Amino acid sequence: MEKEPHDLVLNVCHELMEKFLKRSIQRPINLIRTNWASEPYVYGSYSYQSTHGKHSDVDILAAPLPNEKVPRLMFAGEATSKHYFSTVHGAMMSGWREADRLAQLYTSHD
Repeated sequence: MEKEPHDLVLNVCHELMEKFLKRSIQRPINLIRTNWASEPYVYGSYSYQSTHGKHSDVDILAAPLPNEKVPRLMFAGEATSKHYFSTVHGAMMSGWREADRLAQLYTSHD
């Protein structure tokens, strides 16, 4: 998709959203996308755990930065997954982890 014209990608995304929502929606006015596979410092790579690294390194990377006792900046992504690094499901599960952290934060203050 990186090599496809911007308008084509926007139109395809619009069509897919309508298909999955099963209703007509207004066409988005813009789309922001990365060029992950052609980014010269990345070239589409995923993280990997060094043989010299420790699982605690991933815990440090995944830890939120606090503002007093409330997380101010939280991290998700496959690089923050201790058991599923370098995988799409590791990225997805880490997003769920951070969503759960937010849910616990906001439901515990009721």
